Amino acid sequence: MASSNDINLGEKEEWTTHYSEKGAEFEVAHGEVKLLVASWNMGNAKATNLDVLIPNQGAGYDMIVLGCQESTYKAKKGITTLFMDASVAELRDSVEAAIGDEFYRAHYVKQVQMQLLIYARKEMRSRISNLEYSTENTGFFGVLPNKGGILGSMTVDGTSLAFV
Repeated sequence: MASSNDINLGEKEEWTTHYSEKGAEFEVAHGEVKLLVASWNMGNAKATNLDVLIPNQGAGYDMIVLGCQESTYKAKKGITTLFMDASVAELRDSVEAAIGDEFYRAHYVKQVQMQLLIYARKEMRSRISNLEYSTENTGFFGVLPNKGGILGSMTVDGTSLAFV
């Protein structure tokens, strides 16, 4: 797969060539599963141009995994909280609108400004089990949640998957 230096996510045609046609695949008991896995540092800004990151209606993928950093922002002027729940909901709504009704939210984890969103096609619901997550704060003295990590794991047809 191409390195991040090879891809300008602002150019959808180039992104589609490198990622959509070469998506991660693995074999399970019921056949092949195609994954789209992306990491996105949002810079505390509103989600825009999701069509550059996520193909229309999740075309070609069975599961979509999106890890976001700096994913909260001021939803209204003058209102600032560490958790900014309005912007969190807005991001989830935007992603779900982009992938359409054929997917469901299989797993979701939020740790302050980090989010892990995992979606799967609805017909895969019975094939996914053992959903678990863990978070780790690595901010000031390993206590503050301004920095850290999220782990989401699951089993698909007996195959264990983990996303950090």
